[in-house]
Amino acid sequence: MVIKALIIGCGNIGALYDLNDPKKVWTHAKAFSRTKGIDFVIADTDNKILEKISKQYKVSSVKITDDFDYAKFDIVSITTPTPTHFDYLQGLMTQNVPVIICEKPVAASVDELNILLQLHGHSKSKVLVNYIRRFQPEYSVLKKRISAILKNDSCRAIAVKYQRGFLNNGGHAFDLLEFLFDRPVLFEKFHVQSAVFDAFDYDPTITATCNYYDIPVSITGVTNAAYPVFEIELFFQKQKIVICHSGDEIRYYAASKKIAPLSENKKLRQTGILKEYMLPVVEVAKYLLKKNSNADNFIQAAELNRRMVNLLPVISK
Repeated sequence: MVIKALIIGCGNIGALYDLNDPKKVWTHAKAFSRTKGIDFVIADTDNKILEKISKQYKVSSVKITDDFDYAKFDIVSITTPTPTHFDYLQGLMTQNVPVIICEKPVAASVDELNILLQLHGHSKSKVLVNYIRRFQPEYSVLKKRISAILKNDSCRAIAVKYQRGFLNNGGHAFDLLEFLFDRPVLFEKFHVQSAVFDAFDYDPTITATCNYYDIPVSITGVTNAAYPVFEIELFFQKQKIVICHSGDEIRYYAASKKIAPLSENKKLRQTGILKEYMLPVVEVAKYLLKKNSNADNFIQAAELNRRMVNLLPVISK
């Protein structure tokens, strides 16, 4: 069976991030091209980009119209800016496209999120919200290691560092915490220290504190950085786990005595996690399509998204 796929949007995550690097698979276009059994077409409002990506992958392009027939595709990727997600998701779920891969966040409006959650409940579509780290096998290993630690220890503090928008990139960290600990982030006792609209006019980069089931969480939003920022530190009584280099590496530290400096267990270090991060995402999409599984992450991601959006009205430009 040949899987028919469509990519709506050929910008950075759609097709451009890895265009000139044959070793990386960071985009939907390259992941589809590297996955056996998928034929795909592309759509974008920029004709120059369409021409470039069509030539690169030897695929055809289509024009999205108001009456566009999405139902002829098995998988559709939405890689357009966040404010456009609502309309595309409505159209795709209404037409019951079997599997949708939507870039995060789902939406930037509580009203839109409520409508989409209700629609998802009636649609036959399965929707993967692309918080990439939860789909990587190495993070499943980390999840098991944390579960083993928690049998004899407890998490004492969490530090999150990110850039470019609380919803857009901060959401990656909170989604990952929900995946690792199997508990929703409720942002209890949320206190904002600063909020800067440096990347998006609807999504500030926030520095704040909150609690996560009585675990104190510090959130540092790094503004106007000329380099990627994504780090999470998990502090336990006798050890520490560091997710660094944008999540491409995980390091494990422990103390040899009751009170002693931490040292890294380099045998446990996980590296090169994100080199081909879109391939596992596409494999999950294929699994949902072929196994007819309902195990998408839309409700979890949309509920997290809604809790985060609900925090924003107290912040003004």
